[in-house]
This record gives sequence, structure tokens and C-alpha cells, in this order.
Amino acid sequence: MNLVFVNSMEKLAGDQMLSGQISICEQHGRWQVTWNEQDLSGKTLQEDWYEGTGWDEMMRVFRLRISEKLGQGFLPILEGITENFDMPKGREEAQQMVICYSELNRNEKLYEELREWRKAVAFKENRAAYIIATNRILGLISAYIPKTREELKQIPGFGAHRMERYGDAILDITAKYDRTTEFPLNWVAERMDRKQFTMWYYRQKHIRFQKELDEHELRKALLERIEQGATLAIIGEQLELSLREVVQWVEQLDEEGYDLSGLLDRELALMPDKLRETALDAFARLGDQYLKPILQAVYGDELPEGLDLTQTYAWLRILRIHYRRLLEAGVPA
Repeated sequence: MNLVFVNSMEKLAGDQMLSGQISICEQHGRWQVTWNEQDLSGKTLQEDWYEGTGWDEMMRVFRLRISEKLGQGFLPILEGITENFDMPKGREEAQQMVICYSELNRNEKLYEELREWRKAVAFKENRAAYIIATNRILGLISAYIPKTREELKQIPGFGAHRMERYGDAILDITAKYDRTTEFPLNWVAERMDRKQFTMWYYRQKHIRFQKELDEHELRKALLERIEQGATLAIIGEQLELSLREVVQWVEQLDEEGYDLSGLLDRELALMPDKLRETALDAFARLGDQYLKPILQAVYGDELPEGLDLTQTYAWLRILRIHYRRLLEAGVPA
């Protein structure tokens, strides 16, 4: 085994210093990532994080598990584990501290009231809740409790569009709550515990790396099933995804340039002839940006009783990919 990388890390647990060591070894193109950690009794425990031939996959696991250890309080003795773990500086650091403080000190009652308000607005406007305001924005508001439009402007992520549509409604809610802090928020950096912030920041990294790894694994599983000849329905069943989620992934894979011709052919063969032929003609006449006009062109203003809209829209989205490929190839639809 060739030792490619090694670094030691330390964590203060009470009055005792715990040590850990991360190593990456390689032999004949096969990678091995190992973590050794000394517990409170002095016993060394070994964790095998990765063993395989994929460099990219190995690095994803490495970043994920290192961010987990950093979030637990382990810090490297020597800097330079990877640029992915650099702490933010300057303005970015100040903004991250504002977010960190809000997550640790939000008013839970206000936060839940804001979530209920958002739920009602999303239902009324038929919009996704996160478009109205993300959980992070609601958390920031519930921690700092702005009372005026000028203060609300200082909440990170709360832009002019949200101010115009929802600012007054939010301020009507926050007006009912007392606060102990003030605006502007430049006091946060002075009050924030540095160790607490460092661990929080690395936990955010860990969440992001976990999401990247999960998406990588899901993408690989999707491509394997597409190669094996599975249909959308089978892929969804095997990977526990809704039909809508499977089609969203197919659209993303298509944008990334993967060969999906086999899957498209299988789905085209499953579609009712009327849907396939009429929809392709409608794409040519009406364009392919919106699907509702295409649906109306196929079935008219009154949809047939018992029509499965979820399945129909999934097929229309598959047809749109097929139609765009025909255009790229210069083949008439």
C-alpha cells in the first residue's frame, strides 16, 4: 500500500484531548480511506470509510466523513486537508454567523406561526412554499424579529420581490413578539462563540456533502436501471421515487447529455397513439415551453373522466425531450 495522504486531528473533550488520524492509501489503482480515533479510555478505534477504484467516489466519501468529524469538533493539526473546508472570511463569514445565530436562537413560537402563514399563502397562490420563503429565511426572521420594512431588508435572502408581496403580512406577525436584539446585525460576530460557529459551519458542509453523495448514488442507480431496460414506473418502484421525481431526473440527465434513447423508445411505445401523435403536432404548432396548452390540444377543455394526469404529464415531458431531439437532428415531428 502506498500512503498518499495523512493528517492528524484533535478534539478537546472536557479536559482531555482526543486524537484522530485520516489516511488515504493506494495500491494498483485501488483506494483505501481509513480513520483511526482514540477514545476516552485510550483505545484506538478504526473506521474503514472507503475501498474501491473510483477517485471521484472516494473523494466524495472523504469530504463527507471529514466534514462529519469537523462538525464533531475535531480540528486538523496541520492545515490543508482540502480547500473544501476553508472557513469563510470577511463579509461571507459575517453573513454565515448571522445565519448560525438565527438557527441557535430563533423564537420557536414565531417560527411556527410564520410556517402556518406560509402554508396558507402557498395554498391560496398555488405555489411551492419554498418560493414564498425558505425555512432558513423564516428562521432568520423568527430569531431577529424585524419590526420595520428597513429591518426586514436586512434579513439575508429577503429581497425586493418578497418585500413587495409579503413584507407587510410578515411585519403584522412579528409586531406581536418582543425582542432583545437590535438592527443592524453587526453585533452578531462579537457575540458568537467561535468554537460553536466552527462546528455549526462544518455541520452545514456535512449536510451539503451528504446531499451530493446521495444524488451521485441515485444518479448511478437511475442510469443502471435505464441501461437494464426499465420503464419509468419500474424505476420509480425500485428506487422509491414518485413518477414526477423520476421524470425530473430524466430531464436532468438529458440536459447533462446522457444517452436516454432506449428509455425514450420504451415510453413512446407505451403511450396511447392519440397522445403521442397529437402532442407532437401541438409541440410543432404551439412550442414546447408550456405543457398545459399541449394537454388541451390533445383532449380539449374538458378532460376525459378517469384520466391519470400524473401519468399524462409524465408522458408529455418525455415527449418534449423526444421532440427537442427531433428538432436537433433536423427531423420533422
